[in-house]
Parts: sequence; structure tokens; C-alpha cells
Amino acid sequence: MAYSLSKFRYRGRNAIMFMFLIGQLIPGALLLISLYLMLSSAGLLYTYAALIISFTTFTLPLTVFLLKGIMDGLPDDILEAAKVDGLSRTATVFRIVFPLVVPGLITAAMFAFMRGWSDLLFALTLAGPDKQTLPAGLTQAFIHEGTADWPALMAASLITSLPLVIIFVVLQRYFVSGLAAGAVKG
Repeated sequence: MAYSLSKFRYRGRNAIMFMFLIGQLIPGALLLISLYLMLSSAGLLYTYAALIISFTTFTLPLTVFLLKGIMDGLPDDILEAAKVDGLSRTATVFRIVFPLVVPGLITAAMFAFMRGWSDLLFALTLAGPDKQTLPAGLTQAFIHEGTADWPALMAASLITSLPLVIIFVVLQRYFVSGLAAGAVKG
């Protein structure tokens, strides 16, 4: 989608970008009731599908905007050279574009993972007790009516943040170069 919004000119392109921008500006808590009602009427409430749909709803605009900035930085000359060499649009995307934007894809994936991993609101509301994400499970395990086991909660929170730290340390060079690629407009 980011490639399409960046490199193709078509009617409604700006409207789509505006809708994604509005989607980023609206707080998740505001849309929770409508998501709850839609998922309930579809019979998806308290399922993994409900979590996936809700996380996608709020992660997609972020990743599209991030990747659009990176795609804007791709030189059109490279894409035109691929066309002259006889590559189809699909081959151009897979052979030329994807290898060039791997750092940006990794950066977008890291943001999406961090956002989904640390979500509490949707996990508490849309998932059943047996399908909770880790932060929601910690909340229910250590915080009770009128009391909280703060030392245990902080220790468990530190342990649950370790996957994010490990992923960031392992992929840090891609993360930094992906952010830099999306920040430069050429």
C-alpha cells in the first residue's frame, strides 16, 4: 500500500492518505465501543481474531505512513531502469523495491510488534480470559480490587519487556537506518 501511495498517481490517493492520517489521530479508546459492537455482532468477540483485527486497525496507518516516507526516498530512476530492462511491476517490486526497503520493513515490523506487544486496552476488552496478551494477564494477575502486588508486577513487567529489548538490540542497525531512510525526502 505504501508503494502504491508513493509511486502511483490515481484518483482518490490523497483521500486514502487523509483517511489513514485521521485513523492515526483518533485515540483507540474512542473507537473501542464501535469495535466491540462490530466484533460482537460478527461473533468474533473473545477470540484471537478480535485481537488481530483490533491491532491491525491501529497499526496499519502507522506502518503505511512510515513505509510511504521510505518509498518516497526510492529514486524513480531505478524503477524506470527496471521497466526499461523489461521487468514487470511485480518483478520490480520483488527484485528491486523489497531489497532496497528491507531496513524500513524491519523498522515498521518492530513498531507494529511493540505496539501489539504492549497493548492493554484492547486485550482486556476484546479477548477472553484464556486469550489474554501478556500485559493484560499481568494486570489481572497482580492487580486486584483495592490492592496490588507492586514488587511482583514490576518484576514481571521487566521480564516481559525483555523480548522487546532483545529484538531492538539484534535489529538496531536496521531500525536506525530504516528511520533515517523515512526521514529524508529526496
